[in-house]
Amino acid sequence: MNMSIKQAGASPFVSPKKNGRRSLNESLPNLSDISLDISYGSIEAINDVSLSSSKHPNPELVDENAALHRQIKQLVEEKAHLVKVCATAEDSNAVLQNHASQMEDKLKKMAYARDVAVQQIVSLS
Repeated sequence: MNMSIKQAGASPFVSPKKNGRRSLNESLPNLSDISLDISYGSIEAINDVSLSSSKHPNPELVDENAALHRQIKQLVEEKAHLVKVCATAEDSNAVLQNHASQMEDKLKKMAYARDVAVQQIVSLS
């Protein structure tokens, strides 16, 4: 069924009556003419074009599709690697923060011990 529009602004499903009114029965297409492998409102339904797998695929699109699949696979692998690197970095960060906290505690203890030693020296003099 060819649903091309012959007049500007005319609908392919609605035909005007002589008095300017349209009936519902006239506005519906013949259901036997509609392909069953299309959905309502799709480009195929509007242009009556079937994109079924029986047609030969465009080699350029097949090549582009294959290239995109390779890129997706590479990006997925890169993402997995980056997730591992990030997890390792987070673990290292936690270890370093713990070590820095321990060093700060030791520094405070050494500063306290120094202050006590200075007070003892001052009290002996």
